[in-house]
Parts: sequence; structure tokens; C-alpha cells
Amino acid sequence: DWWSKQGEAAQRVLNVDPAQQIHPRKFYGVFEKFCGDNVIQVAFLQNKARWFARGPTFDMSIMDDMFRDFNVTSPWKYWLVRDIRTHLEALGLSTNLQLTRPKNMIHHNALHDAAYDVWALQQMLHVPTDKLPIEEKYKK
Repeated sequence: DWWSKQGEAAQRVLNVDPAQQIHPRKFYGVFEKFCGDNVIQVAFLQNKARWFARGPTFDMSIMDDMFRDFNVTSPWKYWLVRDIRTHLEALGLSTNLQLTRPKNMIHHNALHDAAYDVWALQQMLHVPTDKLPIEEKYKK
């Protein structure tokens, strides 16, 4: 029901070509190769990579359950999982400073949502410290 109320562009993610679908049992191997082929290879292999999610008690829990169902160890340690919302709120994005989502980013498209979160963090990290919208009580 929720998906039926989303825009057509967001709904397209539900209609994946069967040739591009990955069975959950094969996902971990593909995911591990992706991590090994990219910048986070060393951190991934040493269990030092930080894993960001918008609500880790949802996304990460679902993936943990999937890995458990297929008798595979999750690639992250619980103490290295971070909530992107916490970072954005700590920097003042949610209440004091609003960013406009770039025009071509589709709401509820997982890739676009993840790209937006990274973009938002980058925008916030480039705001000079004295311009961050931090409440006075926290400045002391």
C-alpha cells in the first residue's frame, strides 16, 4: 500500500529485470567482492569500516537476518554501525538548516536516497564551524 502511493519513478525499483536480480544467497559474495574492489577494502577486511544506514535498526537488522538465514556472518560489527540521521541532526540539518534535494534524485529510490545522504553530509561538513546552526546551550 505504501509503495502504491509513491511516484512512478520510485515504483520502478520494484520492477527489476529478472536477469539483474540477485538471489539473497549470492548477495553476500557479490557484496564482499564490491567491497574488495573498492576503496574500503582494507577497512572492510580489518573490520574497521563504518557502516552507515538511515535507521540501522531497520536496514541493518533486515540484512543481519538475511545473512543469518543463509548461515553467513554479517560483514559489519555492531559497534561500527552508524545512523546517518544522527549525524545530520547533530550538524543541525533536520531542524535548523534545510537542504533542497537535487532535482534528479528520486525519493525512495535506494541508490538516490543513499547518494542524497552522502551529499547532505558533504554539504554540512563544508559549512564553517562558526556558521553551523548549533543551539547556544551546546556551545559552552
